[in-house]
Amino acid sequence: MPQTQGVSSVKLYLAYKDVLQVDDVSLLKDMRVCRERGLRVCLHCENGDVIRQLVDEARAAGRLSPDQHAATRPEPVEAEAVYRALCLTEITGCSLYVVHVSTGRALKLIREAQRRGLPVTAETCPQYLLLDESLYGLAGFEAAKYVMSPPLRRQKNQAALWRGLADHSLSCVGSDHCSFNYVGQKDLGKTDFSRIPNGAPGVENRFGLLFTHGVAAGRLSLTDFAAAVSTNAAKLFGLYPRKGALAAGSDADIVAWDPVRRAIISARTQQQNADYNAYEGMEQIGAVRDVWLRGRRAVRDGVVQPGPLGEYLPRQPVKSGEEIGCFSLQ
Repeated sequence: MPQTQGVSSVKLYLAYKDVLQVDDVSLLKDMRVCRERGLRVCLHCENGDVIRQLVDEARAAGRLSPDQHAATRPEPVEAEAVYRALCLTEITGCSLYVVHVSTGRALKLIREAQRRGLPVTAETCPQYLLLDESLYGLAGFEAAKYVMSPPLRRQKNQAALWRGLADHSLSCVGSDHCSFNYVGQKDLGKTDFSRIPNGAPGVENRFGLLFTHGVAAGRLSLTDFAAAVSTNAAKLFGLYPRKGALAAGSDADIVAWDPVRRAIISARTQQQNADYNAYEGMEQIGAVRDVWLRGRRAVRDGVVQPGPLGEYLPRQPVKSGEEIGCFSLQ
């Protein structure tokens, strides 16, 4: 297998036409190369051509408010792109990881592909588990805080995504953290929703929200929680067992979690560098108390410790098909 300098994945987009979007032929070729070289393709699945047309129509009709972001990226544009990606996976045999799944309809397609033995895994994010499209009805420009892609969906999708985590058809929970500020960045689209930067902050609350609404609410076991936030990602992206495990020979990466501490999420007290929090006012059960990274204290009593801690880790290449049986990845 050709050397990839410790890189085991690439991210590609079926959305963002004329900026990031790859066409079907390019994706087919890329998948073939990735299959040969042991790379997993992480794919943003929305139909960028259809989105562009819907956005153009909305703008031409003078519909320019933030709620049009969701209206021009309806659920079928995700489902169609997921289905297309699965077809190309079947043709090429490339390992596919569908990022930030937001709908039960898309997840159903992924689950069916997994049951047919295709090398497909997927993730969702807290915003799709907990927030819904009603937030696009906020007064004034407040809805811009929730302009992200895919957009927030109808509430009924949340139950399907939670089931996906419980039955392991969803392997991971990411944050899709993209911390555009409300003032100075989001407001670039104050007169045209299509100019609002897509994304929201969320990495700081990923653990707490999943613990609160997953473990404490009885939806997930502690084992499933640890797998979704750590172990499965390490396995899928070539870092296991150095990462994602507490074992002899693994890095001494340890999180001491306080399961009873309670707090109200607020931008005023957060550490992530953004001027708002998408989960403002929500209660969080549990909190990080201490963290050791490779045996070195990185967080002490909830306070991040100073000092450079990052280190490049070469990852192992993907063996296509190893995710077959992804229901038992944990």
